[in-house]
Amino acid sequence: RLAHAQALLEGAGQAIEDAATIALLLRDSDASTAVEAYDRVRRPRSQGIARRSRATGRGAQLAGAGGALRDAALSVAPVGIVARAAAGVQRWVSPAPRA
Repeated sequence: RLAHAQALLEGAGQAIEDAATIALLLRDSDASTAVEAYDRVRRPRSQGIARRSRATGRGAQLAGAGGALRDAALSVAPVGIVARAAAGVQRWVSPAPRA
């Protein structure tokens, strides 16, 4: 199902972001400090993406009238609105530039 594949792709993206974040944090600090900073930096983003993913999954599983309403809304939604909704997941910002 598309909803399942989307979740897998989001998970892969999160793993890449996690690795890049911890690598950047480790280059300038000890492991303990880097792990604390990693949790502080990554937790809000990863939890937000998880919430959006759950909501998307619930919407994708709607059947009957709810599914018909979802399909109708998506068929007339401007592409820009849909793209903006996805932009937050697709955007990653490095935790800190090297000093």
